[in-house]
Amino acid sequence: MTLINSLIKSTTPAPPKMIVYGQPGVGKTTFAASANAVLLDCENGAGAVSGLTRTPYLQSWPQMRKWLVELADLDKADAPQALAIDTVDWMVQRIVEHVVHDLDPKAGADLTNTLGTAHGGTSKPARSCRTSSIATCCRCSTPWPRPARPSSFWPTRPTRR
Repeated sequence: MTLINSLIKSTTPAPPKMIVYGQPGVGKTTFAASANAVLLDCENGAGAVSGLTRTPYLQSWPQMRKWLVELADLDKADAPQALAIDTVDWMVQRIVEHVVHDLDPKAGADLTNTLGTAHGGTSKPARSCRTSSIATCCRCSTPWPRPARPSSFWPTRPTRR
């Protein structure tokens, strides 16, 4: 089968999806309450909104996942009309924590906590030599191995003429 044969030519009805973004206090959670949404409370900040149906504060990815699976398994008649996540960035943080801390075999004291840092991104050489095989994180100075590249790969400062 070729890729051309797999083109989709019909419509597939699906519920609308949206991300509501704004500063704290503008009414994002109140908007979710007005839509009769069930709110996954990942941030523990929605308790003051009246008329809101929400989960208890979910402190870990396994708790969040359990709620998502249970809501997805509900019969259509019992399922909520809308689902809101307060907030996605907290959910992503809990997923990262789960992957780094819970799934890593080096958990506990052997694991360096570098959540929120930019490993693999911008770095500075550990020593002045650009051919060094060790670099450090630009934020926390945690060493990490630099990929083996020829010394000509690492950029040099332009010289003035």
